[in-house]
Amino acid sequence: QFTDAIPFFERALRQNPESVDGNDNLGHALMEVGKPDAAISHLRIVLQHRPNDVDALNGLADALTQAGQFAAAIPHLEASLRAKPDQPVAHYSLAMALVRLGRTDQAIEHFRSTIRLQPNAPAALNGLAWIRAANSNAAFRNGGEAVQLAQRACQLTGYRRPALLVTLAAAYAEAGRFEEAIATAQKARDLALASGPKDLAERSRQMLELYQSRQAYHEPPTAVRAAP
Repeated sequence: QFTDAIPFFERALRQNPESVDGNDNLGHALMEVGKPDAAISHLRIVLQHRPNDVDALNGLADALTQAGQFAAAIPHLEASLRAKPDQPVAHYSLAMALVRLGRTDQAIEHFRSTIRLQPNAPAALNGLAWIRAANSNAAFRNGGEAVQLAQRACQLTGYRRPALLVTLAAAYAEAGRFEEAIATAQKARDLALASGPKDLAERSRQMLELYQSRQAYHEPPTAVRAAP
């Protein structure tokens, strides 16, 4: 019950503002209730005293990411992984931040690390599949691998998540399998219309028209977009 706990943490910090445990507790509680901006200063205080605290490093990186400060999050994730290399969640978070900054080659490396450590992670499989299917740089695209990754992500989720189906459709198109791309994009649109989000349904419709004209979808060169 983080919302109820926050006033008690705040009261304790008014008595001892530099309390490491107090700032740690309040920072993580604020994250849990969706207040990343408020959490940042408290987690920074923790790291001043415990610079190799993996939980605080990951928490601060998560707060910065949620606040849209992707570049600021990266050093904390890198420090966390130096302290504890086999963290699939940290590798995934770092991959997503790198994608947002257009550092695709490094993002691929960390998506692969995530999948190595956690082979059944749909989000990581989908993230890497999207790059291999739709990246603006042809050097990063590989239709065959994109299909394998996206199919695995969809299998793990029962082919019921429209965002993952959008990626699978793009992968099929990149591999030249346009009939499967059309059918998959249509299913993604139908699921998105039924359960939301509606913007994903519209995106699926636009991509469906592209596949019907036998064209693969590639991001514009200036776009910096994570997987659906």
